Amino acid sequence: MALIRELTPISSDRTSVHDGVDCGYRILTAPDHARLVQLDTYGSDGRKLAGKASQSIQIDEARAQQLIAIFLEAFPALSVKFQVAPNPKPNLG
Repeated sequence: MALIRELTPISSDRTSVHDGVDCGYRILTAPDHARLVQLDTYGSDGRKLAGKASQSIQIDEARAQQLIAIFLEAFPALSVKFQVAPNPKPNLG
């Protein structure tokens, strides 16, 4: 399990699309009372231990703001659908 502490853009010549897996989420409250979103991915259909989480990541509010900005950059139509300003700059203070 990992709490994401920073999101940074990466470049790659490889742009393959991975096989699909299921993902569950939950909203947690950390010991310091901060809210977190946890995403658990589950292995492919052929995995030995079906239903067992393969990876878990936790996202705090600052990372959520970064992800929203990333999603709006990648999918500009979302800004219209959700009535938000395109490409918001995350407040990481």
